Amino acid sequence: EFNTSRWLCVFPANAINASNTENEAYLLPLEEFEKNTRESQEICSKSDVIVVERNFRFDSLTSIVYWKVRGKVMVGIYDDAFQLIEDSNISAEYWRGRVKTKDAEGKEVIQLIFPPPLTQFEWGLKILHSYTCPSRILVKDWKHVNPNGYYLPNYFETKFYVPKEKNDEIITLWWGGSLSHIESFRNSGLITALESICKERSNVKVKICGDDRLMKFFNIPSTQLSFQPFTPYEKWGESIASGATIGLAPLAGNYDSRRSWIKVIEYMLLKIPFVASKSLSYQELYQYGKFVNNDYLSWKNSILNIIDNLKEKQQIASKLPYE
Repeated sequence: EFNTSRWLCVFPANAINASNTENEAYLLPLEEFEKNTRESQEICSKSDVIVVERNFRFDSLTSIVYWKVRGKVMVGIYDDAFQLIEDSNISAEYWRGRVKTKDAEGKEVIQLIFPPPLTQFEWGLKILHSYTCPSRILVKDWKHVNPNGYYLPNYFETKFYVPKEKNDEIITLWWGGSLSHIESFRNSGLITALESICKERSNVKVKICGDDRLMKFFNIPSTQLSFQPFTPYEKWGESIASGATIGLAPLAGNYDSRRSWIKVIEYMLLKIPFVASKSLSYQELYQYGKFVNNDYLSWKNSILNIIDNLKEKQQIASKLPYE
């Protein structure tokens, strides 16, 4: 959860507070806002605009109305296509209104949430004055509910991204992310491409970072496949800079087309050549790297082309994409 809050709340608040203006931003846990605690009362009453992140539900809806009728501008901010969530996503059942819990005897049962979270989310959008998303398509998805939606891309605190020179004798193909990207791999053709490349090139390794449940989808020798567990964000950029020779950014399907541009921008900030899916999520960045159709050969040929021309591709990555 906090990784989302970092991008949607912490970084914007930090930027406002560092802007050398009279503007100020405060950060408040959603639970405080929902409970209308003394701290929440103090912060909200002196604020002109209140931004609520993602979870428009139950008590947060009550608090949104409470402050709206007191003249505050209420803005929502979120970054997920909850209405299109894939079955493989760990949050899917929740958004469909079903959660696992235990009864009085300790037996696991399915409990229905009423009204369903997606219904509550829609209510929240109707109540809010406005909302922002780091995806143009995600903004359009809910225009019929609230026409006052705005595209606000995710921006970076670039101090966390310092490029590094690497030993290129071993080529590391890098991807990092959460379990919500299973379909990104399954439906892009990238898995087959990586398996083929590793068979043909003994000096190529694949590194997956984040959730080890993704590892079972790869039929790659253990000498060429490695996993890195959760890394604190403050060390995440350094981890990519040290480990990645070539970055990978697969996306596939309607859910993925509503993601933000974070992964590709990270590679650009670190002067790392990358291959990414052609996707509406990345459309604004097409001139800065290699974007491919989602089929096995497109992925394989594009990755091999970078491997075989690595110095040239690294020089290109260190110029316009980085700048």
